[in-house]
Amino acid sequence: MLQALPGGLSVTSRSRQRADFLFARTGRRTHLARQFVSYPFHVTRPFYLDREPAGLATLYLQSASGGIYSSDRLELSIEAAAGAQCQVTSQGSTIVHDCRERISRYATRIDAASGAFVGLCADPLVLFPGAAIEMLTDVRLAPDAAVIITDGLALHDPGAGRGEPFALFSSELVVTDASGRRLLVDRLRVSGNEFDRLAPHGTQRMAGSVFALGRFPAVSPADLEAAVVATGSYAGATRLPNEAGLAVRMLAPDGVALARGLTRAWEILFAGLFGALPGRRRK
Repeated sequence: MLQALPGGLSVTSRSRQRADFLFARTGRRTHLARQFVSYPFHVTRPFYLDREPAGLATLYLQSASGGIYSSDRLELSIEAAAGAQCQVTSQGSTIVHDCRERISRYATRIDAASGAFVGLCADPLVLFPGAAIEMLTDVRLAPDAAVIITDGLALHDPGAGRGEPFALFSSELVVTDASGRRLLVDRLRVSGNEFDRLAPHGTQRMAGSVFALGRFPAVSPADLEAAVVATGSYAGATRLPNEAGLAVRMLAPDGVALARGLTRAWEILFAGLFGALPGRRRK
């Protein structure tokens, strides 16, 4: 079944590709209490890479495919039980291939219970010419939980640099509290041609965003923005409505600068929450 979308794109119904994780805490350490993984997802054991909190579990989410393809339907679910502390990160950047007028979709659900922390730190998507993808993220946040989400997009044209644009990048973030009340809805929808026109000076062709959801009293938007700008990107940070947290968006000239900006934002927010810089995540 095809669902028509503006611009000649369509959504094709097909089997879902899923990864579901439940993190729980026993004593000082968080462990992976339950998991279900189907192709193309793959994971190894959790790693403990931080001096503080020492029990924070880091899980590398890998892919057995060559990227995201036309009509892919990917679903990721991360549930953190009370007091659990975890981070899910990717093995590296993910290519989004030419959609051939059939859009791909990546839906993520995060449920952070009382006192829990979830970090979802995906490396930037690499959009090839003709790529079209919808990113849908739903977060349910207990009053004393915290979630940090980092993401980004980079452009690459492997066809001898002809400058052909991607087709569509769309994202939606919905944050609700434990009672189901909406705290935040953030939406972005841009075509490759629009992105080229909006890029400052025509040079800032990589984009990223970081959302810190929950209470981060030790971090100010001004300090967060200045730290990202110092890495070589344009940036703007703000407090979110309904005391939902804070966010920073950035534009970078290349993938290296974008990675530096996303990493620096993650470090500042992590340190503001736990009082220490995060350990290095090797990739």
